[in-house]
This record gives sequence, structure tokens and C-alpha cells, in this order.
Amino acid sequence: MIILFFMPWLLKKSYWIMWGGDLYVYQLGERNWKWRFRELFRRPVIRRMAYFSTTVPGDYELVKKWYSTNSKFIHNLMYQSHLYRDSNQIECKLDKGQNVFIQIGNSADPSNNHFEIIEKISKFKDRNIKVLCPLSYGSVEHREAVISFGKK
Repeated sequence: MIILFFMPWLLKKSYWIMWGGDLYVYQLGERNWKWRFRELFRRPVIRRMAYFSTTVPGDYELVKKWYSTNSKFIHNLMYQSHLYRDSNQIECKLDKGQNVFIQIGNSADPSNNHFEIIEKISKFKDRNIKVLCPLSYGSVEHREAVISFGKK
């Protein structure tokens, strides 16, 4: 951010590929002097950045609201899971011996809806499924609760 702050001519050809925490630090970050100092550089850079790309269009709406930008939005379909949304219609069709790998979330943040998803896929527990649940950062309490719930 500091480099882009001091080289604003680069912003007209810059893309911000948003990845959750880098945007939500505005809302969820502890409002201390470090946060304010970073925002001093972030606000003008984000406001003048040419393009924003995310898998979640609502994130772009938040950027517009929080940083008053009119930059262009590019919808990024990074994961196949973003193409199909009807979680009530989950089907599991497997050939004999075939494994299905399911990733739940990307952190220990409650916004990943771990409990709801584990509950929905639990009906397939007797099938050849492997559940991956990255919990390397986020709420420690939530991580422990997800691990306990997942084991049950």
C-alpha cells in the first residue's frame, strides 16, 4: 500500500484481487493507532485503484461503500463451488472405491458456517468422503468448537 500510495500513477493499471481479511480489516480490525495509520495509506490507494476482483460481488459493494470508489468490478469465479449454490440439493454419487474431498471454509472464522455445513454433509458420513477444514487462523474458541463438533 505504501508503494502504491507514493506511486499513484500505477493505480490506473492495478487490480485488487480481494481475499476476505484484506477487505474486512476495515470493519473488524481493532481501531487502534496501527489501524488508523494503515488506513491513512489504504483509503486513497483503494479509492483510486482501477479494478477490483472478487468471487463475492457483495465485497465489491462494501469497497464502494467504505472507500467511495467507482472503480470497475471483475467477477472472479475462482472456485467451482461458486458456480453451484443450492446446498439443499447436495447429492453424493460415487463409484466404488472413489473418494470425494470436501473443503469447509478457509479459516476458523464463524462466517464460514462450519456447523451448518457439517450438519448437511453428515448424512454422507458412511460414504467415501474426506472433509478438509482449514482452521489455521481466526477465532481460537471457534476453531476448538468446530473440531469438537466435527469429531462428533
